[in-house]
Amino acid sequence: MTPEERAALAAQMIDNPVWIEAFATLKDAYLAKVMLLGPEHDKERYMFCEALRQIDIVKSHVERTFELGAALAQEIAEAEPENVFPLPNYALGA
Repeated sequence: MTPEERAALAAQMIDNPVWIEAFATLKDAYLAKVMLLGPEHDKERYMFCEALRQIDIVKSHVERTFELGAALAQEIAEAEPENVFPLPNYALGA
């Protein structure tokens, strides 16, 4: 797969309904569990709340990576062939 193809596929992931639904389903399940636990289960509620927070963090990190792929695809599409490489610093993780 070329960098252009990879960047185009990554850009599609952000709006993919399956991607969005997967994270919403996870969050709903964890939140439902938190709501069912009584005050005697503080430790368990804390653990589920922390898991909810981690879901958001992972989702945002992966989506940021997808966005960089989209930005890279746009930059490649607009660049003259001799200016495509080297890649911009953000594409290299710098």
